[in-house]
Amino acid sequence: MKANIGIIGAGATVGIAHNHALGLQKDSRAAIAAVYDLDRERAADFARRFAPEAAVCATPEELLERVDGVDICTPNFTHADYVVQAARAGKAIFVEKPLAITLPECERAARAAEEAGVFHMVGFVYRFAPHAQALRRLIRSRFTRIYSVSGSYGARRLADPTLPFEWRMDRTLSGGGALDDFGSHLLDLLFFACGVKIKKISCLSTISIPNRAPGAGGKQLVENDDSSAFTGTGAGGELVSLLTTRVGMDNIALRISGDGGLVVLSYDEDHLIYYPKAPQGGYSGERQSLPLPDRSGFQDWFDREMRAFVDGVLGLGPEVCTIGDALDIQRVLATAARSAESGKVCAL
Repeated sequence: MKANIGIIGAGATVGIAHNHALGLQKDSRAAIAAVYDLDRERAADFARRFAPEAAVCATPEELLERVDGVDICTPNFTHADYVVQAARAGKAIFVEKPLAITLPECERAARAAEEAGVFHMVGFVYRFAPHAQALRRLIRSRFTRIYSVSGSYGARRLADPTLPFEWRMDRTLSGGGALDDFGSHLLDLLFFACGVKIKKISCLSTISIPNRAPGAGGKQLVENDDSSAFTGTGAGGELVSLLTTRVGMDNIALRISGDGGLVVLSYDEDHLIYYPKAPQGGYSGERQSLPLPDRSGFQDWFDREMRAFVDGVLGLGPEVCTIGDALDIQRVLATAARSAESGKVCAL
């Protein structure tokens, strides 16, 4: 059986849709059967590059009639509407993170997907990296309880104050800032690899460069956070500390301690550092460097993510971040934003 996939949102520049199309091309079980974008010529160009046989559709409804599953790669603020439309059409759903930019929209999308009973997943590509897979195996084999987690993730491009206002700085288009963009990935990894779900949160946020040169629409005032520091406790009593920023930060880094020892992970390295500890005893004093099973690159992670989506379309039951899981992440982020605004510790 062939999984016919429709891509909604061809991308104004090379981006997520590009990565997804490359992944689908490598899966012999899948075909990009249809493409839709608000810009018809952009959709046609995308089809010429990635799927010459694909139908270039005039409407989302036309696309949904032609496919078994839909890959939503549109701007953040449009995600919920496309999820609901695909669910009502009975199609399998992949939606790039975030699920939506407000909690009510996330809840609306989650209800539609659950009521439709269709396969659904949200794109958190870092869980498909060998780092996350190796961490998960180690935690499952050596730990029964997590004590603490510290993590960081961010970027550097927006540290340039001469860059003009863009959609990432507009709350109505992007939702949150650094915390939502980078923190969502960290929260997904904590759940995927360590089983940690946050229940109580304290958060501080700052806008480091509040004024930008006018961008689209003439906006200048940055509306969401450049940096956020997040502390929380998990359902099992785990203490979690996360730092995110878009004005000067390197790749994902995590330190996890528990009854099985201490693990240090960096997505810039090709190994994990592990300090073993007996569950009912102390540390051995040993330091182990555990090589990753492969040295795959960023596109390889997208390839695995798309393979999981095709598995889902074909009914093979892959383990993925569901829309319900993404809703849980959004609830944490919304609570963190409430904490940052109020200066209080907030519970979910």
